[in-house]
Amino acid sequence: MRKLSFITERRAAAALALGTLAATLAGGPGVAFADDGPYVGAGGTQVELNDIYGVGLYLHHPVVKWIAGYRFLDFLGVELNYANLGAADAALLDSYSFGYAHADAKEYSAYAVGYLPLPLVDLFAKAGVMHYELRSNAEVLGTSPYSIDASGQQFAWGVGGQMHFGPFAPRLEWEHSNLPYSSSLNLWTVGLTFTF
Repeated sequence: MRKLSFITERRAAAALALGTLAATLAGGPGVAFADDGPYVGAGGTQVELNDIYGVGLYLHHPVVKWIAGYRFLDFLGVELNYANLGAADAALLDSYSFGYAHADAKEYSAYAVGYLPLPLVDLFAKAGVMHYELRSNAEVLGTSPYSIDASGQQFAWGVGGQMHFGPFAPRLEWEHSNLPYSSSLNLWTVGLTFTF
């Protein structure tokens, strides 16, 4: 229950930060709008992949996310993302001597991105397809009760905001997808892109 409350508080804080940023900077005089065209970037992403296979196993740690995209118009673009979501182990029945579970995952995603362009800051929403690769297995007293090697595509979406200083755009965003064999995947990213 505390974990759910913490995640809800984090989402509310991120939404408040984006709203405050937009309200403060939208009316800045003499500020240029973001450039259209191709861009690349990277970000630090906090992974929240919860309840893998229902055995109390989760991935909660920071990783690097890679970003590439093309902004066709001020209000429309496409974007590709990649992140290795990392790996984790968990003791079963609170004892590694009884058994353990292991998981590792990665994701590739393709989005259509809609922008609300404002002076110095853009708000955006994106929706598309996430290709996931999830591997998980357990060992209990020398036996393997389950083993997963799954991959596929799931609908994914996200919201965020970015500032722009010439070709550079620092961003804050949240992405979500309902991956099989887990309760949900949330990715919180602070990143930087460069437009050519």
